[in-house]
Amino acid sequence: MNLTTLQLQLEDAAKVLALLDEENPERYVAGRLHINQSTVRCVARRVKKLDSTQAEEDKVQEAAQQLELNVL
Repeated sequence: MNLTTLQLQLEDAAKVLALLDEENPERYVAGRLHINQSTVRCVARRVKKLDSTQAEEDKVQEAAQQLELNVL
């Protein structure tokens, strides 16, 4: 699963949460909303982790390219 897929899932989950909160404020939905918000937070953490991992990979690649240029 890549960063774009997780971001799309997060956006979709946020839309669903907004609809549930807006259309049906009953207690049951509030409980479901809490569960869904937990899921959104989990996905958000994964997106953030993937984003930072990607940034680290980019730095490593840039350093490798610099080493290649220095060797040449």
